[in-house]
Amino acid sequence: MDALDTLKETLVHKDQWRENGSYVEKPPFPKPQTDVRVQELTRNDDTGAVILRLTPVYGDTVYYEVGAQATSASAKVQDPKHFETNELEVSFLCVDTKGEHETGAPVTWRNRLTIKSRTFQSGHDKMVELRVAPAATLRYTSDGSDPKIAGASYHDPFVAPQGTHVVLAVAEKNGLVSDVHRLDIDWQGHDAFTIDPDQPVTWKREHTLSTTKESYEFLDRLKKYQAVVSGLRVSIVGQPHWLELTCDNGLRLEAANLEAVIEHLRGLLSEGQVTVEAPIVTFPTGQHLLDWVEEVRTTIHPHEVSQ
Repeated sequence: MDALDTLKETLVHKDQWRENGSYVEKPPFPKPQTDVRVQELTRNDDTGAVILRLTPVYGDTVYYEVGAQATSASAKVQDPKHFETNELEVSFLCVDTKGEHETGAPVTWRNRLTIKSRTFQSGHDKMVELRVAPAATLRYTSDGSDPKIAGASYHDPFVAPQGTHVVLAVAEKNGLVSDVHRLDIDWQGHDAFTIDPDQPVTWKREHTLSTTKESYEFLDRLKKYQAVVSGLRVSIVGQPHWLELTCDNGLRLEAANLEAVIEHLRGLLSEGQVTVEAPIVTFPTGQHLLDWVEEVRTTIHPHEVSQ
């Protein structure tokens, strides 16, 4: 490489010259058009809500539009460093209000569809629940076939056919298609036990409620299903103080007693989150437990229950 080629390569690398096909352009160059860079800072896969950082390039104002290309008549982005949306597609346009740079083309940002799934028990059936964020059309198969081709429309939780090993699902909206989601179905121990719906039953599972809201929702379910708790631990966790009440496994508390305990503790320490740990819950009948399990959409395991 001769000295001229070396000089050319160096100046092009530093953007002091610019290559245009077989030619080299030298300054002064025309001023570049405006642009906007879009960075995804965080995303909530449960809701599809995204926080974006928008960086205007050769401009000072960014406009946005949902469902169409942004123009200078669109809504103005108030905080480019923190733009929150759960839309599937947003168009952004950067404008130089000083008029030194021409307005460039709009930039389209696209969200993504995320699918979550779980199984839960309803009586002695195994149910499958699918969720997609943001909201979109869901299709699924339970025989291993491609849901994009042979998928049934999903609307509500469905009973998994006995012996189903995998559920495949895909979401689509406005031309945006998710990755294929896979849920493996575990049948181990599914038919190993039954619960007598007419007999009392004890459920030994660690119920841990870490916020005041969750604790009172748990209290409401205890009332609804006439359940009592044992091995209870109730705490009020504030700053800088906290207090706690712990009960042994032999002391059973009804919902009314538990509520009285919580209210008394909150009277002693008014500020702080109410947390509850209840490792043993006893129901007057097996049907009460089955109804509870269906409401919270979980699954009972054989080692957890005794009648």
